Amino acid sequence: MAANGIIVFPTDTVYGLMAAGDPAGATRRLNELKGRDQATPVAALVNATAPLLALISDLDEHSPYPLLELVPGPLTLVIPREFTARVLPSALMALPHATIGFRVPSYPPLNALIERAGGWIMATSANPAGRKETATLRSTLEGLPQHTIDLAIDGGMLEGIPSAVVEFINGGWRILRPHPKLPSEPNL
Repeated sequence: MAANGIIVFPTDTVYGLMAAGDPAGATRRLNELKGRDQATPVAALVNATAPLLALISDLDEHSPYPLLELVPGPLTLVIPREFTARVLPSALMALPHATIGFRVPSYPPLNALIERAGGWIMATSANPAGRKETATLRSTLEGLPQHTIDLAIDGGMLEGIPSAVVEFINGGWRILRPHPKLPSEPNL
């Protein structure tokens, strides 16, 4: 993974395409493999740290959504990069976007992989753009060009529901991707 190699790995939601090394290079490879525009941001998977959980707790106090109920777990947060500068790995600050998306998974094998990779992994669901997410390794690999995957790990049948994506920008919140554990209407 250190050289932006691509792996398919189980998560607490769906199978993920993952790469580490250089965040921009990893993002480029993942978007290429998924058939997406290169300008499409890719989220980082990170482990829980006290400063990161404190940031999420602060955001939760001002959010109409129950963020802390989904962290660690199926919540990807997209927030302005200046909020994350002291709590996310410094390598992620080199990404060229005004916001950074990140998720704290709740799956010990993945948390161990993140730790071994240096504290972060760029990740996206392992389905080509426009196709439904998959819950088994076999169905995941059927949709991907085999010569581009460096390693695939079978985690059995997964939940098959991608994470919620919630964005905080310009003082407002919006759901970019819903999830059954996230209310569709904000708690005002």
